[in-house]
Amino acid sequence: MPFTPFHVGLGVAAKGMAPRYVSLQVFALTQVLMDTEPAVRMALGHAEVHGWSHTLWGALLVAAGACAVWRGIEGRRWYRWTVERVTARVVATSALLGALSHVAIDALIHTDMVDVRTQWGGPVVPPWSHREAEIACLSAFLLGGVLLFARGGHRAAVLWGRRVVQNLCAPPAWGRRVSSRE
Repeated sequence: MPFTPFHVGLGVAAKGMAPRYVSLQVFALTQVLMDTEPAVRMALGHAEVHGWSHTLWGALLVAAGACAVWRGIEGRRWYRWTVERVTARVVATSALLGALSHVAIDALIHTDMVDVRTQWGGPVVPPWSHREAEIACLSAFLLGGVLLFARGGHRAAVLWGRRVVQNLCAPPAWGRRVSSRE
């Protein structure tokens, strides 16, 4: 599923299960980084778009790269969004979850990932269609949303929404470090 938001559904589910240990921003950044190599391969006209980044070792390398990128951008304002500050443990957990879940979902649906499927003891032919994977990711998104709402209730949802709106309404900036009170 290159370039789709469906992968983030698994991040929302993980955030719902362990909200203190998962950052959706780090998870989403990792998804973008995971699909950088397939984007380049598509642009170059390769038939197989999932290469080294969509292997176990490649995913670990991308996760490490996501951690490094995050440390460079956290606490800064990028146009209308301020990148949250989180602990190194949350960054590492979110990046690893993001990269490994990305490979797992893609291995279930893409024909060019036969090596990954067979290494993990799976079938040669992809067991899921794109539609089935999208339904699974949307279901995970909904489950995570329900879990987050159940944990925090209406008040937490309103506060989160207010923070998002305040963040988007603040003046745009490119890479400016933001104080923790903004």
